[in-house]
Amino acid sequence: MAVIRNSTAIPGGTPGLNGYLARPGGDEARPGLVVIHEIFGLNDDIRGIAERLAQEGY
Repeated sequence: MAVIRNSTAIPGGTPGLNGYLARPGGDEARPGLVVIHEIFGLNDDIRGIAERLAQEGY
């Protein structure tokens, strides 16, 4: 399954929050999950988890 990936800004706070969006390709409605990173911040391991979940359809 194709995965669409991009960095995104999450509005509503000062300072603003940055996020990483990984989702299945296509326009079909699908369930979503929020993955919270560990104390060391958003890294390649956490991005990989988000991408694997997106490949599964979340």
